[in-house]
Amino acid sequence: MKSIPFLATLLIATAVLAADVPAGWKVLTDRSKNCQVGAPQKWVVDAFSPSSAGAPDKKSDFTMHCTTNQSLAQVKGTMQMMFPPIKVIEDTKDRLWYSYKSGSGGDDTSVTNWYVGIPSKSNVCGVQIEFKDPSLEPVAKQIANSMSPAK
Repeated sequence: MKSIPFLATLLIATAVLAADVPAGWKVLTDRSKNCQVGAPQKWVVDAFSPSSAGAPDKKSDFTMHCTTNQSLAQVKGTMQMMFPPIKVIEDTKDRLWYSYKSGSGGDDTSVTNWYVGIPSKSNVCGVQIEFKDPSLEPVAKQIANSMSPAK
């Protein structure tokens, strides 16, 4: 009988640790089949890059990628050199999440760019998310939180 509470605790812990893809969303997998991320159902998946998707109104999009044979700490150095952080949202051993200025130039403060990276075995799953209106942040957060190692 003592094993039932242990199993229940284990199942709850597994559910909390697993990334949540909202019901009805698409699951996209990167080319290497190591990482996955959720996309809202109405978003359009890029025909040439099936790990990229965008909103039909073109106000938000993301691109997911997998970096092999590197740790999150190694990827952090590279990403922060290429895309210097404006604001760090999370920097732990389990996730790096920060905002950075758009590479397209200009001072458009209505455009938000995020990089989110998580470790996965000897890989790092990463997603770059862009949204052009602060009201789109809740969906962008769901995308960021849906990224996980491929199942």
